[in-house]
Amino acid sequence: MNRAEMETFVRNVFAQGYQRAEEETHPIDYDSLRADLSKIKGIGESRLNKIMTVIDKHIECTSDKGG
Repeated sequence: MNRAEMETFVRNVFAQGYQRAEEETHPIDYDSLRADLSKIKGIGESRLNKIMTVIDKHIECTSDKGG
C-alpha cells in the first residue's frame, strides 16, 4: 500500500467512525427529563431547579470537550 492509498484508507476509517458516533448520539429532551424528574416523590420545584442546574453544568462541560 502506498502513501496515497494508506491516507485514503485512514480517512475512510475516520469518516465511518465519525458517522457512526453521530448516529448513536441522542440529544437530551430537557422538557421530558424535567417532567420525569418532577414525578419523583419528594422533588419539589426548588429541588428540581437545583437538579436541572447541575445537569446543565455537566452537559456544558461535555460539550466544551467535543463530546
